[in-house]
Amino acid sequence: MSKKKQEKRWLKMILLSVCMMLFFSLGVEMDANAASKSKSKTTTSSFVFSTPRGQTATAKVRARITEKYTKKGSKSTFNYRDCFISYNRTYSASAPKITRGNGVHKKSATGKTIKSFKKWTDGAYLWDVKVYPYGNGSFNKTSVTYSTSTTNVSGFSYTVYCSGTLVPTKAGSVYMSLKTK
Repeated sequence: MSKKKQEKRWLKMILLSVCMMLFFSLGVEMDANAASKSKSKTTTSSFVFSTPRGQTATAKVRARITEKYTKKGSKSTFNYRDCFISYNRTYSASAPKITRGNGVHKKSATGKTIKSFKKWTDGAYLWDVKVYPYGNGSFNKTSVTYSTSTTNVSGFSYTVYCSGTLVPTKAGSVYMSLKTK
């Protein structure tokens, strides 16, 4: 084998090793339970801000909630949830800042919170950075069990803040039903 081919082979092996190390060390979840199912919902919202001097700023936010669960009889156990947000922004004055809340379970999207999850881990995510250059997310593995016909929802809210504008704070959210029947 030529020296050049051998160098290419070693480079490929090194790159593969580095990718595998990153994959396993950055919190990428692998579901070993084949019976596990998942539910997911994504919303996309646009926000426009104006200053008293006529300057503008915009933010387009894509929010996604995912829940993994197993079903047994008339019960579903939700054992993993993932909150992810990505966004783009344009501005002529100050840049909009997006703050993501952690996921909760509620009676309804505007109802009482029934489960607020405490331990969240930053995850590794892939998304189209050409469309949404910024993003972040985290996951939680606390188990909760509900009836398959529950009316509870899972989701999270976020705020978009742009200083110096007429209405500097706006809010968005993503919620989905936990009904699995």
